[in-house]
Amino acid sequence: MRIRLGAYASPAYLENHKIPDVPADLLQLSCITTSCDTHGETGDFSTWRLRCGNELKEIRVDSRVSVPDPTINHQLALAGAGIALLAQFVVRADIEHGRLIRILPDWEPDPIELHALYPSRLDSSPKVRAFLQFLREDPGTKSLRNDHEL
Repeated sequence: MRIRLGAYASPAYLENHKIPDVPADLLQLSCITTSCDTHGETGDFSTWRLRCGNELKEIRVDSRVSVPDPTINHQLALAGAGIALLAQFVVRADIEHGRLIRILPDWEPDPIELHALYPSRLDSSPKVRAFLQFLREDPGTKSLRNDHEL
């Protein structure tokens, strides 16, 4: 599946900062970045690649803090530490309750690919089949499926 991301900040953070209109506006704001990629490789991930249709902008953001865990990035954004790239399905309740605001809604990073990997000898395993079926049909993952492509 492909997980879509967006840029989010808390109302408290945005009270003292201009809401960005274009990706270049991020240069004047504090951002929360990750210190590893989706494969667990560490590095400098303070360059955000954002797309709007076919247009691509690469912005080297001011990384106020960089952590390896997206859950911590989420908590830091809620606490007003800056702007973070977060999975859209993860922040849905925060948006609905006004705890986070989506900024630059027309601009998104490339989706993150998520795969379920298991040994082929488990293809006929009832547990594996049940888990995969759960991911496809569970009402709790319905919002997840609406924000990415299966």
